[in-house]
Amino acid sequence: MNDRFAKVTRGTSYGWDGSDASMTTNAIYNWVQVSAPVNVAWIQPSTFGGSGFPASKQDHGFVTESGATYATGTNANKRVVEFVVGPGGNYVSGPTPLIHYTGTGQATAVGLAAGPDGLYLTDLYKDLGATTPIDPGANVLRIKYRGAVNFSATPTSGPPPLAVQFTDLSDVPGASAWFWDFGDGATSTLRNPSHTYAAGVYDVRLSVTGTNGIVVAEKSNYITAGTFSYVPGLTGNYYDNMDFTALALTRVDPTVDFDWGLGSPSPLMGDDQFSVRWTGQVSPLYTETYTFYSNTDDGARLWVNGQLVIDRWVNQALQEDSGFITLTAGQYYDIKYEYFDDTQDAIVHLSWSSPSQPKEIIPVGRLRTVSAGVADFSGSPRSGLAPLSVQFTDLSTVPGPSAWVWNFGDGTTSSTQSPNHLYAAAGTYDVRLDVTGSNGVVTAQKAAYVTVSASTVTYQPGLTGNYYDNLEFTGFKFSRVDSTIDFNWGFGSPDPRIGNDTYSVEWTGQVSPRYTETYRFYAKSDDGNRLWINNQLIIDRWTHQALREDSGSVALTAGQFYNLQMDFFDNTQEGEVHLSWSSPSQLKEIIPRSRLRTNDSVTAVEGPPLVPVSRAMLLGARPNPFRLGSVLEFALPTRGHASLRIFDVRGAVVATLFDGVAEAQRRYQFPFDASALPAGVYFQQLKAAGVSVSRKMVLLR
Repeated sequence: MNDRFAKVTRGTSYGWDGSDASMTTNAIYNWVQVSAPVNVAWIQPSTFGGSGFPASKQDHGFVTESGATYATGTNANKRVVEFVVGPGGNYVSGPTPLIHYTGTGQATAVGLAAGPDGLYLTDLYKDLGATTPIDPGANVLRIKYRGAVNFSATPTSGPPPLAVQFTDLSDVPGASAWFWDFGDGATSTLRNPSHTYAAGVYDVRLSVTGTNGIVVAEKSNYITAGTFSYVPGLTGNYYDNMDFTALALTRVDPTVDFDWGLGSPSPLMGDDQFSVRWTGQVSPLYTETYTFYSNTDDGARLWVNGQLVIDRWVNQALQEDSGFITLTAGQYYDIKYEYFDDTQDAIVHLSWSSPSQPKEIIPVGRLRTVSAGVADFSGSPRSGLAPLSVQFTDLSTVPGPSAWVWNFGDGTTSSTQSPNHLYAAAGTYDVRLDVTGSNGVVTAQKAAYVTVSASTVTYQPGLTGNYYDNLEFTGFKFSRVDSTIDFNWGFGSPDPRIGNDTYSVEWTGQVSPRYTETYRFYAKSDDGNRLWINNQLIIDRWTHQALREDSGSVALTAGQFYNLQMDFFDNTQEGEVHLSWSSPSQLKEIIPRSRLRTNDSVTAVEGPPLVPVSRAMLLGARPNPFRLGSVLEFALPTRGHASLRIFDVRGAVVATLFDGVAEAQRRYQFPFDASALPAGVYFQQLKAAGVSVSRKMVLLR
């Protein structure tokens, strides 16, 4: 059944016969069934005074919207609403919420009546269904008047530092305490305080304690300190939850006229349980009483000039609610509109009308908001092998920037304006930048902005041997994988491409012990040799000599792989070299193929083209200095063998990034992951085309 609010005059027949159609005849306001009112009480000037309702509410109508008594489940938000009628009993405005029931179960409000100290009503009982009363019996309730809080400020805008005088305009019975929140972290307990603002836009809140409790008023964007430009529309802050705490996006919307259906406003937010807060200013065309309309699924509430005009903060199917306020043509009024979507469809529209203004979505030409600027950024490189080091640059145009928050999409953030970030794992990453300026926070989000590919890592049993036709490791001839280091070339050479004397070999790779013990390594050679295990030089016999065995010890853990490098040279006569090991549990033996593997070989990324190079070129590390990793690059003038290795200050190889054939006139890029290395000075060394080029790098911690 539909209920109604009607003007009744003596001697008039209204034709109400109990049917739905007849009950709405001659009504000046109708309710749908789900929010049916039960009764009406009038407040007369002769009845109220003192601690009762204020004069501004005399002769208003109050109606209980109680709904069904035996509904299923929770039925919160039942209300007592207020109507304003003119001297002749004609409808002026309403219903405006006066109080809400927010408890559990059902609340059926009846028996509404005026008393000398407030508005009285009863609730029959609360239940969870017809057979399960949870609070039998009736309670008598009183709605008492706490008062109304209001304030002014002079001036409300100007250049910083801006000195503002605040004046309390509240009507609160027995006011005894005031608490101001100026919106910049400062507060005051004076009744009429002054406060000085730095650049920015600020909300102001006043709480007044009176005889009947605390009453609060808040004005959004009330103080503007600085010279600000306005843009058409409203600033929309979008949150990925329903309580306005998980800010996902800030943008300027030309109007509030959205039907997102079962989707969401942005890929940054889920399809359900999100909220939006629009703020700015609205300016009417006419000096009239304007009606604002909120058509939403789910809830919404609207403030105009600091006054709560619409309050429908409930889960609901699509429904239009309205409220009114008198405005002056051409004047700008603060507006704040809050909305939430719980589940299913998400729809929100904000309209207005007046006696001279046909009903319409409030157009962009009648809305404005302070320009917060534009956030933007760039990153380089945007693709490569993991770990990939990317330099991000802030390109935002934001007035008074003071803070930056980067979200790199891999679970890490930074507050540096233009940070460098190392992506450790393969993947495609969204990047987001939030910039805080004097006018608020602006956001830039770029989807799939950085692409990191997995490094192609291959291992082979044995060690990589690089063979040189001189003693200085510069006359490179070939590279091969040797199963072990156990050679007796006599008066010959390792290969027909190399002479019988004055040659050198460099073996690199990794070794893994069987036992967690201290191992002794044996280098037996004619002529000299030197051996590094785990980047530690344990044998150093770099001299001309007949066949001789030297040894060194190091503690190792079973199953773990350790870097190994062995250098050997033969000057004249016989050429012979053997590498063995032993431990308390390991009999002395030539280190077998099964305990050796080549260094991981990382597939290079071909970078941007270079101008033609006439010699082997090793570019500087990017970045340098660095904390986690860097990118190394080289190019060759002609096709040929090249190796790119990293050395510590003792000359030990800590990483081999490339060891193979490189094409001519191509720019090869390699990620260098230094996360497991200690801080210090390192050198990258390129050997190619008969030359060796080195560059210094600094690793920070």
